[in-house]
Amino acid sequence: MDIFLKFSDDGMAEGMKFPILPSSFRIKGGMNNTEVNVNSVGTINLLGKRGLFEIEFESFFPKQNYSFCKCAPLAPYSYCGALQERMHKNDIGVLTITGTNISLKCTIQSFEYGEEDNSGDVYYSIAFKEYREISASRVSKKTTKTTYKTKKGDTFYTISRKFYGNSAYAKDIQKANANKKGKCKYKLSYKFKKKVKIIIPAV
Repeated sequence: MDIFLKFSDDGMAEGMKFPILPSSFRIKGGMNNTEVNVNSVGTINLLGKRGLFEIEFESFFPKQNYSFCKCAPLAPYSYCGALQERMHKNDIGVLTITGTNISLKCTIQSFEYGEEDNSGDVYYSIAFKEYREISASRVSKKTTKTTYKTKKGDTFYTISRKFYGNSAYAKDIQKANANKKGKCKYKLSYKFKKKVKIIIPAV
């Protein structure tokens, strides 16, 4: 197993190779589901899209070329300086762990380093967060407000998904239908029982 971090402008075919493998690494992800309390049903789970993957591990940059190094190491602080600069610039790279299914387009989320003994080795912990691009076809083209007549069983969440593709704009729709005092007569989880003309705002 090898770990590489490749940026498009670094001039190296494989990118930076981490000289000492971590004893372990962890990748985590999740789903952006939302729990909503509906009066007549109870708590329901509104299914969302997946969140971003995160990878983190700990190791060290060696001062000398140990027998277990994966490559001839550079000076420890040259690695630290390069990673810190990439993090501050929010540069987008690709983290690849050979022998696994991990090849992740990502940014450096956090980076911590320091010395723990007199060996000159620099110990670090680093975390990466997935970077995902939004294609033009997936961006809402809704730029003007419109109206909608609710159907039986509609909620602001389901209406948001109908117009915007997800439930994230439920509060925006509720706010657009507030009175002059800024209060809406319908709660976010309210299930419409009949046709009601509501405003769908531009976002």
